[in-house]
Amino acid sequence: MATKVKRARKANFSDCECVKLLEIVDDNIGKLTNNNNTLRANADKKSVWKMASQELSAMSLVQREKEREKQTFQIVNALSYLK
Repeated sequence: MATKVKRARKANFSDCECVKLLEIVDDNIGKLTNNNNTLRANADKKSVWKMASQELSAMSLVQREKEREKQTFQIVNALSYLK
């Protein structure tokens, strides 16, 4: 019986998140392209991706907060027209 292969989830990054990710990769290209399979090299690669993940998560949080404020503002404006 064949097992179903799970596909990787497609990342949905905004334009600013893509730019930030490219900046992080560009700044740390030496660490990421190190072909030595040592504990230190692997730890460096892992730390770069962890840092990128944390920064993108922080950006996403800020974007969600801005979107929430925008929606709240729109609701308040709509309610003021009803009065």
